[in-house]
Amino acid sequence: DALLDAPERVYVTEGAIDCLSMEEMGLRAVAIPGAGAFKPKWAALFDDVPEVVLALDNDDAGREGAARIAEAFAAAGRDGIRSVQWPDGIK
Repeated sequence: DALLDAPERVYVTEGAIDCLSMEEMGLRAVAIPGAGAFKPKWAALFDDVPEVVLALDNDDAGREGAARIAEAFAAAGRDGIRSVQWPDGIK
């Protein structure tokens, strides 16, 4: 539902709880079931979204997953995909 009406920005989170937390703050978000679960073909689902922000966990898996997702978007012709830089100690 977060992608249906072409919002200005969508956050991609690692898990349903993170997604719900973003939604609770009034931010549009979608969840993937783990850092390694994003499928490159899903990048096309974001074609009408001007800004995609990766908000995965601040651990090795989350950082590696964010890099892979950014690569999938780049391969699909999308640039400017941003990532949240969580402070140390914040997962």
